[in-house]
Parts: sequence; structure tokens; C-alpha cells
Amino acid sequence: WAFATPEALRGGIVVAPKYNGFRFVVEKDTRGRVLMFTEEVFNRATPLQNYARLLPDVAAELERLPGPFVLDTEFLAFDGDAPRPRRELAEFRGTEPVNDDGVRLFAFRALYLPDAGNVTQQPEVENRVAVEAFLNGRKTEHLAVAPHRLVHAEAELREAVRWAAAQPGSEGAMLKLAHATYSLGGENDAWAKLKLAREVRAIVYDRHPVKDSPGVYNFFGAIGPVPRDEADRWRETIEVGGRLYAPVGKTFNARLEAKVGDVIRVEVTELLVDRGGGKQSVSWFTPVVIDVTDQPPMAPDEVIRLAQPEEFRKLLAEALAKRIPVLKTGEERYVLGIV
Repeated sequence: WAFATPEALRGGIVVAPKYNGFRFVVEKDTRGRVLMFTEEVFNRATPLQNYARLLPDVAAELERLPGPFVLDTEFLAFDGDAPRPRRELAEFRGTEPVNDDGVRLFAFRALYLPDAGNVTQQPEVENRVAVEAFLNGRKTEHLAVAPHRLVHAEAELREAVRWAAAQPGSEGAMLKLAHATYSLGGENDAWAKLKLAREVRAIVYDRHPVKDSPGVYNFFGAIGPVPRDEADRWRETIEVGGRLYAPVGKTFNARLEAKVGDVIRVEVTELLVDRGGGKQSVSWFTPVVIDVTDQPPMAPDEVIRLAQPEEFRKLLAEALAKRIPVLKTGEERYVLGIV
């Protein structure tokens, strides 16, 4: 809780969901053009892609709003009331128009508003009120104001973080000082991310060295063991040390001396359980290797439970109760707890 100092709490901390989507800046310029840009451009030589042309219903809705405006938003997609996993959102960042019925843009900050002009230096709380006023009374199916809570005490902060992490499509919480302004570049020490992370213990069944990076590997992990009389329930099993395991995927690059048969701890943001075709499999996403452990690999049922939202919320409550500290500062990724 390094971010939530007594001074910060006295001034107020804004807590909002940390949506597991894509960040989009959406704007309507003085000529009435609607533009949507995302976080994929890493240098000025990369051409900008205007995603408004791929999202016809969203673009039409934005065109009906008074301009000019510039909003910072999080892009999510829903099937009914259920948010789609981030890994499925790539279809909305292609080159051809798509069905955007389930697309939602949650506006968390205004950079420019009609009549008010440039509002980047408006304090966080005032800016959110301005965004709410801008959209108040307007019929918008795809664009909404990101919900938030303002807290002044640690108990309020704990409850607000639980609330934020439990919102549909959220993977944690965003914390911002109430007086914070909008940083147009670089790190912003007035913002913090608390991101939920699952931890999986997996046995290494293969490793591939990374080219031109001595001592760096991609590790292939599996969970288990799987009883031989249950092997036909799984889409794939592999054998390590005379026992069967269910593969869960390859890790990101890791500088670690782990060999086949070792057990590694891996931090992941998502777990997908697929039971299609009468067979099951488990896959991990954004797998970051932590270290080698003497503990055994996790049983499949244990990992499957981790994939369930209600189990994850229970683990969140436990992490908050233990006051697991924030690991970094600035505008980098925050981890609420490794569970």
C-alpha cells in the first residue's frame, strides 16, 4: 500500500475498475470527423490506424455527440452481459469492418470538451464530473462513463478495490490521486494499477533457447499428474518422469536455469478452460516465469478452480486482508497479489 499514504488519503484517491481491454483515444474534431486510435503505435514512423472506420455503429454514435471532444477510454466487448476475454478482442483491431454490437467504450478521462476546451490539467475528480456532465442525458449504447469511487480512508480503499475488481471486464483497480492532472507523456506517479494475478505451478516438459540470448528460454509447462485412467478426458497429455501431465502452454522469455522435470512458478493473467468436443484442456495467457520451486505442480482441478471468477474474487479478498504491498510505482503495471 505504498501508494495509499496518509497524505494521499487525506486528499482523496479515485478508485475505478482496471478493465482488461484496449485503451482507445476517441475524438470528434472541428470538422466533425470521428477518429479512434489505440496503444499500438510505438514510434512516429508507424502509421496511425483509425479504427472508427472498422466500427460502424460506434462511429455513428460518436458522430451524433456534440464536438469537438477527445476522450480517453477503455475498449471492451460483451456477449450479452458477459465480457469477452482480452485475447478475443484482436478481431476488432483488424483491417475490415466488424459487427460491433457488443462493443463498449468506458470513458475515464476527457482531454478536450465542447465549450470547456483543453481539460488535461483539470484535477481527476473534476474531470470525471465533467465527463459525466458531457454524456448526461445522451442516449449512448456503446459509450459510457467508467464508474469510480472517491475514498479518504484505508478501509474505504479496501472496499473500493474489491468493488472495482468485481466489475464486469475488470482485472483489478486503477488508483489515482484526486488532484492528479493528465500526463501527456512518460510516467505518472499520481496513478497506480492494482492488477490481479494468478500463480500456476507447472512442471517443465520442454524448453527452447531464445536466439541470440544466452541463458534465456521459453519453457513449456504442464499441470498434474493426470491419472492414466483419466487421460482420455484430456485433449492432450505428455509424459514426464513416467507420469502423465496436461500441457498448459509456453512461457514468455525467461532467464532461468530450469530443466525438464523442474517445477516453475508462473504468473498468468488469464486461464482458459476448453471442454469442446468432449475433451478438456487448460491454457494460460501472458505467462511470466517467477522462479523454480520445490513444491509440486498444481493438480488440474486446482488450476481449473483458479479460472473461475468467484474463486478469484475470494482470493482477492484474502490478498486485501493480508495487505499485500504494491510492487512498483509510476505508470507501470501493478500487481495486487500473486495468488
